[in-house]
Amino acid sequence: MNDKNSWHEKARLQVSLAVMAEQPGFAEALVTFQEPDIRLDAQFETARSLVAIWNSWPGDPPIRRSLDPVQLGAELLPSIVLLEALDGGGDYRWRIFGSLHEREYGADLRGHRLSEIESQNPSAGALRKVLDEARLTVSPVYYRLHYSSAIGLKRRASGVILPLADEDGEASWLCGCASWS
Repeated sequence: MNDKNSWHEKARLQVSLAVMAEQPGFAEALVTFQEPDIRLDAQFETARSLVAIWNSWPGDPPIRRSLDPVQLGAELLPSIVLLEALDGGGDYRWRIFGSLHEREYGADLRGHRLSEIESQNPSAGALRKVLDEARLTVSPVYYRLHYSSAIGLKRRASGVILPLADEDGEASWLCGCASWS
């Protein structure tokens, strides 16, 4: 690959999802997986690390206050998200939106509701399906989101969403992480 093509490829990879969503033909596709399906997939290494930590926390599902940034470590923390279910799961609010996600998405979503994002980008409904499934089944949901545009921009997030219990034992919090490529 010559220098010009190499630069072009790097530039394409630096485009945030917020910019991609404005491109003609923007599309988002979601695939969910069971744990056996992702065991050998390198894109899920970060997700497997978080699940191992999540499994060590007390409770079924683990208790929200078990989430300790120090335990997560500096390598995992940038890829972490924490969402609070609102109105019985009718909406979700980001409480933590790791720096890796901020860079990939092009904005910090802390404090924002999923419904706000869906109003700007209806394809964000795919994320709602993952969040709802993790909350309602009270089990990990592994996912891969593919983003593309008509001009050839492509991004992929491979991750997991995990339920966390509130003080009443209800799965009203969700913790997750993703790797981007």
